[in-house]
Amino acid sequence: DVCSSDFNQPFVFANTGQFVVPDGITTIDYLLIAGGGGGGGSNPNEKGGGGGGAGGYLYGTGYPVGPNQLYTVSIGSGGSGGPAGARGSNGVNTILSAGNTANAVILTAIGGGGGGAGFGGSGNVPSAVHSGHAGGSGGGNVKGNLPAAAGTPGQGSAGGVAAEPA
Repeated sequence: DVCSSDFNQPFVFANTGQFVVPDGITTIDYLLIAGGGGGGGSNPNEKGGGGGGAGGYLYGTGYPVGPNQLYTVSIGSGGSGGPAGARGSNGVNTILSAGNTANAVILTAIGGGGGGAGFGGSGNVPSAVHSGHAGGSGGGNVKGNLPAAAGTPGQGSAGGVAAEPA
């Protein structure tokens, strides 16, 4: 969502697209939200996978622009859920760039981290596959002794960590 602050005409993108700055506009306000991460796959014998992290977000006001400048907004999609015993995939970044897609990137909201794979019970040893991926917000873990997946500073939070049963 991009809004020209001098003119209050929003440009809202649900899909990748472009906009040209109208005459007389010198600044824009923006809100970029990336795709969320996919959930981790369940373990067939025991526990479900961790949830995918939220897509990162960036917002600001008064970004300087010039009249008739072309901008491209590339909208990130959500990540895919993991198959049995595998992590979910990260969400895709949302990008604001000057000119056409191949030109200079100005702002990037980071896709959410995929969730960790389900854990197979007491006989299994937790490994990296049970941890969520880092992302805009980190994906969830399914085992309490694994560290939380990192979120991107200023865009999201660390992923959740499953509580161990008493």
